[in-house]
Amino acid sequence: MALTPSLINKNYQQLSPLFSTGPNSGVSGGIDLTVPVGGNYGFDPRSIPGCILCLDAAYPSNVGSDSWKDLSVASDITCTGPIMYGPTGPYKYSKAIYFNSDCLVSNIGPNSIDITTSDFAIFAVVFIPTTSGYIIYKGNSTINWGLYYNGTNAVFSYKVSGVVRSASRAISSGWNLISGVALRGTSTSVGVNGTSTTTTSFSATTLTSNLPLYIGSTGPNMGYNGNMAEILVYNSTITTVQRQQIEGYLAWKWQLQANLPATHSYSITKSPSTKPFLRDFQPPDLTGINHALWFDAADPSTILFGSGDNVAVWVSKTSYTNPATNYIAVPYVSLKPTYVATEKGVRFTDNSTYTGSPLKTTRNSFAPCESVFVVFTATSFDSTRTTGGSNSNGYSTVFVSSTTGNSGGAFGPGFGVTGSATAPTKMQVQTPYGADVGAGYSATTTAFSTNKRYMVSYNILRTGTTGSYGYDVSMFNNGTALTSGSTGDLNSVGSTTNTIMLGGNFSNWGAFQGLLHEVIIYESNSISITDSQREQVEGYLAWKWNITNPTTLPSTHSFKQFPSATVVPR
Repeated sequence: MALTPSLINKNYQQLSPLFSTGPNSGVSGGIDLTVPVGGNYGFDPRSIPGCILCLDAAYPSNVGSDSWKDLSVASDITCTGPIMYGPTGPYKYSKAIYFNSDCLVSNIGPNSIDITTSDFAIFAVVFIPTTSGYIIYKGNSTINWGLYYNGTNAVFSYKVSGVVRSASRAISSGWNLISGVALRGTSTSVGVNGTSTTTTSFSATTLTSNLPLYIGSTGPNMGYNGNMAEILVYNSTITTVQRQQIEGYLAWKWQLQANLPATHSYSITKSPSTKPFLRDFQPPDLTGINHALWFDAADPSTILFGSGDNVAVWVSKTSYTNPATNYIAVPYVSLKPTYVATEKGVRFTDNSTYTGSPLKTTRNSFAPCESVFVVFTATSFDSTRTTGGSNSNGYSTVFVSSTTGNSGGAFGPGFGVTGSATAPTKMQVQTPYGADVGAGYSATTTAFSTNKRYMVSYNILRTGTTGSYGYDVSMFNNGTALTSGSTGDLNSVGSTTNTIMLGGNFSNWGAFQGLLHEVIIYESNSISITDSQREQVEGYLAWKWNITNPTTLPSTHSFKQFPSATVVPR
């Protein structure tokens, strides 16, 4: 059974001005802003995580008499300076901004567009003039990055610690699409209309900090004499696939698709030729890491019933994408959880012996590096328990795993919420460990309340070598980082099986009381998911489960304004 991706919901189209056909569709100059039919929606460059600057002249509402508004997720800067918009100057274009060398568009000190990660990228659609000039520049004479035309070539350049790294490629006059991508320790490349030149490796970490941003010059020098239509900056790793998606979007939008090489994914020579389209993000879309388990109570077809509304089987949806796994969760004790259709959740309860009503699933593998996402609603926190370890402080196990599947085995990873019955204040994560060595890591956060939906996640990354392993732990609540830390040296966990418990533990150590809505687990032997990937999953869950209503995603979250999406693959 193949996983059928759901479509972008209408809110995405309404919230994203880049999807709107608006008054600019089909305007003179050949801008293509139409929304395709057939179930998918137009590409939004902000759907690629890490977009920190989005200047788009296709929409008059973004351009004032002296400003060009940033449409990125941060959306907290407006570049200002003298503006000439529309069919102005020697290089006329109906929806572009004209720079005549001394036309400076600048904003001083926007921290939101500092390059703080190890990788970054710039994309621009511009008219190449007869003289040299800077398209975008940030920094000063000591540390900077930018994209410019030197009279012959398009140049992508950055300078840090007195060392300049750059890549250049010949470019013709007229309208062009330019891309610059820096991948730390790998390459620096510049592309012209989808064809790239790669040069020296990128080695910097933080390139700028609270330094000026200039559009159309470096401030006092290198003024640009031409039109600009769109500029995008990403503070994240841009893969070859993503680079071509952004190039395809820009080329088709600004009628430059005929300039893309035949080998490009969105070339007009492809059959059929097409521009990038979007659909809703789905958990299996993450690449480079194994999608291990996916329990989704919003999909009632994954729930099989015993008597009444008692849950007999909860099927992991990874069984659909990889039938060989066929993982299911079944009741572990006599007390059964129930399915609540109106809440789209599996309800777990407790009893006098504190064993609760957990579900158990066993896998045939164990990976020491895991990323776990859980959406839950707690209905009660019992602080009166005194039996079994951490029960004395009301610890409620939401999720836990074991490499042997019994109470005497090697537990972890897992997490729960803990505190008093009236004001539980902690989220606790347990790392993997051997039978005789253990380590837990707790995070104090805003009190978890009953009858309120939360989206929590944690990453566990194994470090060290055989015989002296440690674990780096990071935790998040509704997209906000709680805390991070590291354990000491731990024994290596070696096992061919892994037992997962949902809604409880293997003994009377703190049963969960409440609803589990969705559980997603990724795993690897050596890596953790990236921050951009984490935000994609959080964006999917937050909008699906209305987490943006009872609480809010952080203001800097990539998917605060709209749900995460993925590009329909070619």
